[in-house]
Amino acid sequence: MLKFLAIAVCILLTVAGCKQRTEDPLRPKILSGGESFCVEIFNEKEQFDLGPLPFSGFIDSVRFIKLETHAECLIRTVSKIFFHKEEIIIVDNEKGEIYFFDGNGKYNRKISGKGRGPGEYTAITVCLFNAERETFTIYDIYQAKIVVLDISGKYIKEIRPFSEGAVIRDMVQLCNGNYLCYAYDQADKEGSRYAGLWETDSLGKFVKTHFTYEVKLPALFSTFFSNFFRLPDGAICLKDQIHSDVYRFDKDVERWITYINKESKLKSRQGMDLPAGKNMKCYTFQAKGSYLFAMWSNGNGTPFFAVSLLADPAKLSYAGMLDFQDTLLPALATNMPVDNNSPDVLVFSLNPFVFTGYIEKPEVYGNTRKALKKLVEGMDEESVSQMNPVLELLYVK
Repeated sequence: MLKFLAIAVCILLTVAGCKQRTEDPLRPKILSGGESFCVEIFNEKEQFDLGPLPFSGFIDSVRFIKLETHAECLIRTVSKIFFHKEEIIIVDNEKGEIYFFDGNGKYNRKISGKGRGPGEYTAITVCLFNAERETFTIYDIYQAKIVVLDISGKYIKEIRPFSEGAVIRDMVQLCNGNYLCYAYDQADKEGSRYAGLWETDSLGKFVKTHFTYEVKLPALFSTFFSNFFRLPDGAICLKDQIHSDVYRFDKDVERWITYINKESKLKSRQGMDLPAGKNMKCYTFQAKGSYLFAMWSNGNGTPFFAVSLLADPAKLSYAGMLDFQDTLLPALATNMPVDNNSPDVLVFSLNPFVFTGYIEKPEVYGNTRKALKKLVEGMDEESVSQMNPVLELLYVK
């Protein structure tokens, strides 16, 4: 591992403990207090730019799973993945369906409960899976209700209205059965309890507010990345949709990490549009293997990564672009890992366009092109263009 990190000596990463940044009026007001780490990323010696770090330094092995294309399972978006026993469960938020495949990608069945009756939903805004109980909890923002189904799709119960019909953008269930609810685009108006992060009981009744946004901020809604993730110790973390802050939740909430671009050199060195002194608004955080990955898209071809050891998340191992050559992963700006419940796997969804026009582009490495072509060997162009995504699993050290 050290031989891969050695090439990153050109980057000086300074970490300083800091108090909550209460001087910023746009930041949520945390009610429970707590300390945080400020992670300042900058490049001190630009002349020693040795290029991107090989992503393979963090990866043990790579596996492709070609999902069967079937009339009953034409996937539009791989929104979330659950690995359970011998199955791969794909949640498609856009179509409002949940698909089940075996470990090799063969289609088994699906859950599709569109409607307005008991046990039905008009949209999958959030889908939670309890592996122990084998139940799905689906939140439908349009009907302001929660529907609970077993793994076969059988209706168990629903709660309507949930949280008094408040707008919820994301949620997670706690070990005690309560829910943490998050709305990053709602202001804390007079008497409103439903802005920022709040907690309800298992029936959706208000328990407490953890933090609020005092003003309504513009935000880009995304169904592709969850705002919540879990650490190996069971703690729940929340990625602030407005700032690049990570909050850690045990019994209360505290701001855990803040990512800041201290200098503007990253723009000239990496092609990043990140003004000095500004927070870096990332797409996703994922805790996998021994690492915490924070990821941004620079919009011109390759994602930007900040990688920390989970044992010391305030100290970055690397920040910059990663070289995907040895991972067989096409270096696309849209390459962001899909949220999944495996503790050590980053999953990327490769859509059909990767296997048609993109595969011949000069920026695709020869070994990657060879591996991708093998996956569609014997298929005509029309079949390739209509096939389901291919999952690429990167097993993290």
